[in-house]
Amino acid sequence: MRSLVVRVIRRIRRQLISPPAPVVETRAPSLEELGLAHMSETERVGLRDDVLRGFYNNETGEVFTGVSIDADDIVVDVGCGSGGPLQFLSTRGAKVTAVDVSEEAIEVARDAVASQGGVVDFVLAPTQEIPLPDNYATRVVCMEVLEHVDDPSFSLSEMFRIGQSGALYLLTVPDAIAERIIGGVAPPSYFEKPNHIRVIERDQFENLVRGAGLEILKHDYSGFISTFRLAMLMMRGHTNSKGEPDLKAEDEFLLKWARMWNEMLDCPEGREMKDMLDYLVPRSQIIVARKP
Repeated sequence: MRSLVVRVIRRIRRQLISPPAPVVETRAPSLEELGLAHMSETERVGLRDDVLRGFYNNETGEVFTGVSIDADDIVVDVGCGSGGPLQFLSTRGAKVTAVDVSEEAIEVARDAVASQGGVVDFVLAPTQEIPLPDNYATRVVCMEVLEHVDDPSFSLSEMFRIGQSGALYLLTVPDAIAERIIGGVAPPSYFEKPNHIRVIERDQFENLVRGAGLEILKHDYSGFISTFRLAMLMMRGHTNSKGEPDLKAEDEFLLKWARMWNEMLDCPEGREMKDMLDYLVPRSQIIVARKP
């Protein structure tokens, strides 16, 4: 393992001092299939990294490994935000409902879904009061939401309520390690409402999910590249008025970082290194769970 780390560090060093190399997008066709050809170069590399981890698999229809979406499913995206996952969920033929507390976010998500030709029912509501019947959904998605809410246990109990017996849940939160790294360079507002008001440790996340009555099938980790990209955005002043990182920002330094990572993924040892770094310094924890 030590020799592998040394080889990758040397490759990174060479990449940072050499002229930018073109990004090799081995999974790039998925961008066109998703209608995301407008993405910036750094966003493309980020999406490639997500796909390699198991997100947004067009071939299997899985929004994440083990969570397939097809025409028979009833999907609820709780805290949909600006609609990132919805751009995949809305094109699988399933009945999709998206819930968010922000009217502004819903409008952005609505436009994003429309650009894909997807169909989604949008509902303006908090995660603590999801206006859907008991035993409604076969799939519940809640990505990067629980760190924002006052009572994550109560929000998870609502998600448990709306799921059918056997329903699958895809739940993600920022990893505590990443939050500490980003927190070292982020403005104070990053950890204030409406942003992240709690840091969820790995054992706490599992306890929250089990406490809601769900059975954990998988606890995974993803997004080493995103941890440091977000920190770099903060360090370089790419933030909005709410103290959030401007994910659309791109400059020479960020491009070099993305190209270096893309180059590393193309190495024979690239996937092994990604898997190790995603576990050691992940941006997100991922839990796949099932309602008994």
